[in-house]
Amino acid sequence: MIRDDYVMRMIKQFAQIVAYILGLRRSNQYPLALISIDNALRELLGLGSESVARLSDSELLALVKFSAQSELWRERGAILATLLQEEGNILVLQEQPEAGQQRHLRALQVLLEVVIDTDQAPLPNYTPSVEELLEILHDIQLPVKTSAALIHYYEQAQAYSKAEDLLFELRNAHPNDADISAFGLAFYERLRQQSDDDLIAGNLPRDEVEASLAEWVRIRGA
Repeated sequence: MIRDDYVMRMIKQFAQIVAYILGLRRSNQYPLALISIDNALRELLGLGSESVARLSDSELLALVKFSAQSELWRERGAILATLLQEEGNILVLQEQPEAGQQRHLRALQVLLEVVIDTDQAPLPNYTPSVEELLEILHDIQLPVKTSAALIHYYEQAQAYSKAEDLLFELRNAHPNDADISAFGLAFYERLRQQSDDDLIAGNLPRDEVEASLAEWVRIRGA
C-alpha cells in the first residue's frame, strides 16, 4: 500500500511536469521547455540532459533499473521515455534532426525494455506507445538491439507475423551475424511451443513456422 501510494504520487507529479512541458512546446517556448526537461531528468535520474545523452543505452537502463528506487524501474522507465520523446520532438522543431532522432531512438529502446517486462501493470497514461515512436522513426533503420527488442515485443503481443517480418529484415541487413542467426533459431523454437490456435491468431500458422525454420537453418548452414 505504501509503495502504491508513492507510485501514484510520482506518476501524478510527473504528469504535471509533462503537461507543463507540452504547453511550453505548443506555445513555441522551446528553450524553456528544454530547461524543464533537463530539470525533470535531474529529479528522475540525478543527471541532466547532456549527461543522459552521453550515456550508452546499457548505462542508462542500468541507472534506471539498479538505482535506490529499483523496485519502481518500470514506472521510472516510462517517465524517462516520455521525457526523451518530448526532448526529441523539441530538438526536431529547433532544426536539430540528428539530436532529435537520437532522443527518439533512446525513448523507443527504454520503452521496449519497459513493455516487454513480465510485470504488465498499467503505465502512466502519458507514456508514448511503441507504435507512436515507430511512426516518428519510420524512415530510419533501427539498430540491431532495438530491432531485437521490438521482435520480443511483437512476440509477446502474439503478433508473430510482424515479428517474423522484422526478423528477416534484420537477417537480410546482417547476413553473416552469428548472434542474429542464433536469435532467429531461438525465436522459431519458441513458436513451435505455441498452440495451433495461437499461431493462427498471430497470422503465422504452424506450416509457415516450420517452413521458415527450415529456410533459416538452410541459410545458416550455407
